[in-house]
Amino acid sequence: ELVFLTTFLLFSFVRYLDPSINHTEQPMDFAFLNAMFISGMGAPIDPWMKDANISYYYFGYWMFGNIGKITAVRPEIAYNLTMATVPSLVAISVFGLASTLLKKIPKLSTRFLFGSISVIATILLANLQGFMELMRQNMIGSSIFWKSVCIDGMTEEITTVVDSWRPVDFWWWFKASRITNYFGNECDLQGIDYTITEFPFFSYLLGDLHPHIMSAPFL
Repeated sequence: ELVFLTTFLLFSFVRYLDPSINHTEQPMDFAFLNAMFISGMGAPIDPWMKDANISYYYFGYWMFGNIGKITAVRPEIAYNLTMATVPSLVAISVFGLASTLLKKIPKLSTRFLFGSISVIATILLANLQGFMELMRQNMIGSSIFWKSVCIDGMTEEITTVVDSWRPVDFWWWFKASRITNYFGNECDLQGIDYTITEFPFFSYLLGDLHPHIMSAPFL
């Protein structure tokens, strides 16, 4: 319960800082959640085609939409509460799994520690792109180094004096979900394999309520 509550409060605060549902694919996700609110029995109705059912993975919207209806909250509130509930469910699932695997360790505090580390590793840790952004922002690394790293948007060193020690570009953190690419022999070429490498915290921060996010606790 403590793990769930701590995680829920953390991500509720994240949604409090940015509760809007107005960018990327959020409007589509919100439409599906709304469809669950106004549907009767059976599959949710399609928001775009009258009298048709949603041809999409709708079970997550069905579950959390029903919880929203039972608790009598508005769909937009249910959307943001779901974005806080999902990582909380992931946290207790991972904590329970890690603690069970270590059940032969007699000391409860040790099992709690490793369970907590497992939770942090699952829902908060990411790849090294954020650290490398800090390096680049503080003019660490040569042009050759950044060309060898070859992350789209980070192929050149910063040579001008900057006012901030941290990245301030609009959505600079979005590059962390697109760090895998193939540019041939030269990094200056156009990438041909723009692979999506999203990790849990990226999705929780972005706020898209996708099926692959809602399925994580149950997987």
